[in-house]
Parts: sequence; structure tokens; C-alpha cells
Amino acid sequence: MDQAIQSSTSSVSIVILTMNRSSHMRIVLENISLQSLVPEEIIIIDNHSKKIEQRKNRELAEKYKADYYLMNENLGVSGGRNFGLKKAKGDIIIEIDDDAEFESIHAIRNARQILKKHKNIGIIAFSILKNKNMDFRREEFPFFNKMKKLNNPLTECAWFIGAGHAFRKEIFDKVNYYNDFYPYGQEEIDLSIRVKDSGFDIFYAKDIKVFHNKTDDARYIPPIDVAGLNLKNRIKVAMLNLNFLSVLSYIFIRSTQFILKYKTFQVVKIAYNLMKDDLIYIKNNRKVISLKTYWKLAKINGPILF
Repeated sequence: MDQAIQSSTSSVSIVILTMNRSSHMRIVLENISLQSLVPEEIIIIDNHSKKIEQRKNRELAEKYKADYYLMNENLGVSGGRNFGLKKAKGDIIIEIDDDAEFESIHAIRNARQILKKHKNIGIIAFSILKNKNMDFRREEFPFFNKMKKLNNPLTECAWFIGAGHAFRKEIFDKVNYYNDFYPYGQEEIDLSIRVKDSGFDIFYAKDIKVFHNKTDDARYIPPIDVAGLNLKNRIKVAMLNLNFLSVLSYIFIRSTQFILKYKTFQVVKIAYNLMKDDLIYIKNNRKVISLKTYWKLAKINGPILF
């Protein structure tokens, strides 16, 4: 590798969490290898794939000179990502889903330049697209207003999307990584709130694009159960971060919204049954954000916050 290029990439790590998707992994690793700024390290976290997938992932890791770590059990999204983040040596850590890829060969370089220039930014939220036709994925647009017009390359947002984003590693000295949201869902919003409360900003970079060839992990779970998990984790975010009155208000508003959307009380019943297992965790990890942070989030997204 060219010495100038090597020195310029010494502070960037890539972390990829995967499970049973070696065919997708091959695509994202090849995509990373073509970047104009090659990262110092690539870390693959295998979240307890099947044996044949483990073998394929090891082969890919060897081919693309990545560090491969096999988990003894499925740690969920939060647990798996935390393992990779703690292993990463770079000052900048980019996480990308195993079924995603960068649109531009300059994506990593551009993310690094933004974080070098703007010391107040702790997280960059990438623009997530459905496919190479540049179709917009609105459910992965980190604003309440899904039709929001963005005129600037960088726009402050309240949270980031898990499919593709960049961290300034020092934020984890203040917020202590992802909270546990096993198996998945809303962990990015929770971390975003805590990062905001620590004094860092989160900005959406509309020109750093990621194609998310989204694989439906919930395809074997009834939609009503997925909705219940989603509602439960949203309430969990509120209980971990908001004051008592705000939590009550949030629970009422969100529960009502889910009932109206799915036209059944079953989704709320599922959410509250799942919540029972989280109460001790919430009690031990609850930290109410400042009023300043609350109003900052409300200014971006409105009173519901997330």
C-alpha cells in the first residue's frame, strides 16, 4: 500500500456485524476494498452464524484482511456492535450493515473529512437508499418529517440509522456504548439521545450515500409481534432517558398511535408483556437527560422527540 495513503487512513476502523449473510458480506467487503481511502482495519463480528456461514465468513475475512470474531451466542444487535466497537482502534469508527454498500468510492474519505473539520459532530448519519436506482428509503430517514427538504450537505438530526454511520470514538468515553435492546430495535435512537446529552451533535450527510439491500430479519416473526417489539423498545428508550411526566406522555401517545395503526390492542399487550423483562435493566441504567437536551431534540423533531 502506498505510504501516503496508509498514513492518511490510520485513524479509521470499519465494524460490520453479520449473521448468516456471507453472500452479502462478500459484496460489502469488496465495496470497501475499492474505497479511495482504505481503513486501517476492518472488524467482522459474526453473531453466531451457522457452521457453513462461519467458514465462508472466515474465508472472506482472510481474503480482505479483516479481523474476524465469532460470538458463542447471538448477542443481538447492541451486544454484537458493542463487541466490535470495543475492539476498534481507530479514532473514527464506521459501522455498515452486512447487506449494505457505499454508493461512492470516496464515502469513507468524505466521512473522515467531516469529522476532522467539525469537532462538535460526534456522529454522522449517512443517507440510506433502497438500491442503485437511488430510490429513497424513507423509513431510514432520521427525521420525523419524511418529506423534509434538505438544502445543505450537512443537516442536524436527532438520531442516526444503523445501516450506515460514522462515530467519533471519543463519544464512547462519555456514553458507554449501546444499551441492551435485544434482539434489535431503537438502539440507535437511545444512543443518539445520550450522545446529544453529552454535548456532541449528530448531523445527516446527504451526500454520503449507502445502498441498503435490506434483508427482512423479521420474516419469520408475525408482523404484530414485530410491532409489539418496536413499541416496547420505543417505550424503553423513553424510560431510560426522559423524566417521569415525559415518559407517561410518551407511553400514552405512542400506544394510541400503534393501536390506531394496527387496529388492535394486541400490539400494546405484546409490548407490555415484553417490557416486564426490562424493568430491572431500566432501573439500573436510567439517566434522565437535561432539559437543554430535551428542548434541542424537540426543536429538531417536535414534542414526541422520537
